[in-house]
Amino acid sequence: DEQIGIVYHLPKWMVKLGSLGSAIFYGYFFEEVQPIKLLKNGKVPICFCHGTADSFIPYHESEMMYEEYKGYKELHLFEGAEHVESLNSDPEGYYKMTADFIEKVLG
Repeated sequence: DEQIGIVYHLPKWMVKLGSLGSAIFYGYFFEEVQPIKLLKNGKVPICFCHGTADSFIPYHESEMMYEEYKGYKELHLFEGAEHVESLNSDPEGYYKMTADFIEKVLG
């Protein structure tokens, strides 16, 4: 829930109120959302892509999720890329990686 406040420039009390609303309407507080917990039983192929200079979500988070996932997976780190900038950091490499992944899982 800290990241929500940072991204949307919201005071903590407003984020806590939103989290409470989420719990009431959807059954979970923001801090309970932990994608890594859902990976243990996954069967859908996943391609993890992350920039090594990401200052919003550290790329080590993708490494941890990659290690946790038991299904088919790939991990691609884009050197020097910030948050959601992997494509911009290496368009040719990103498109090749995406095409190769799709070919492997659907081909």
